[in-house]
Amino acid sequence: GRRIFSAPGSLSRHFVRKHVSKMQAGQFIDCMDCDIRLKTRKDLLIHAERFHGTVSRVPAERLIVYIAVCSWLP
Repeated sequence: GRRIFSAPGSLSRHFVRKHVSKMQAGQFIDCMDCDIRLKTRKDLLIHAERFHGTVSRVPAERLIVYIAVCSWLP
């Protein structure tokens, strides 16, 4: 089933932590709701914000750099 989030920020935090941050280089994600294949983290972030209501306080490019740096930390 689908999760219900109480606020857009909760959805966004979940989305970045559980989906975007785990996406590896060369990997793709299919959006089952929209029947579209997303090939980069940037594409995934932009699509999710535009069509599914996630919100980000920083541009996708800066968020991607943050995720990449954090993924190297223990």
